[in-house]
Amino acid sequence: MRTSGEQVLAIVSFFYHNVAALQGGSTFKDIIQTNTYGYVRVSTKEQNEERQIIALKNFGVIDKNIFIDKMSGKNFKRPQYKKLIEKLKPGDTVVFKSIDRLGHNFYEILEQWKLITVEKQAYIVILDMPILDTRRQKDDLTSQLISTLVLEGVFIKKMW
Repeated sequence: MRTSGEQVLAIVSFFYHNVAALQGGSTFKDIIQTNTYGYVRVSTKEQNEERQIIALKNFGVIDKNIFIDKMSGKNFKRPQYKKLIEKLKPGDTVVFKSIDRLGHNFYEILEQWKLITVEKQAYIVILDMPILDTRRQKDDLTSQLISTLVLEGVFIKKMW
């Protein structure tokens, strides 16, 4: 069986990016039995999602695990986002290019953050903000505090 260059890159990238999970106490068996998903959103059908897709692929997310919505992020009634949330199981990882792909305001993003990390018990990786990589955070309270402070800071900065 031949392996394409893209498959090799995805495998190497997968292990490289999951070093954080191993440092957090996960085992290779834990990582292999989970999935890494990516979510892409553009606000209009005319906008190009390619930049986000390339970033997710470079992280190691495979095509079939990338969910794309082409609509406003002002609410969470997005069909592909809903499918992604339904698929999540404990230990999975969701990768976003940037935090604003989740939504437009602090409270909506915080609600979705808790849904993914607490209710679904999955990890979040924000490529543009490595401090929000929940795979690196062992203590749930610390994780929530760091995430909340960073998210608040992002939205306060946007308001000024």
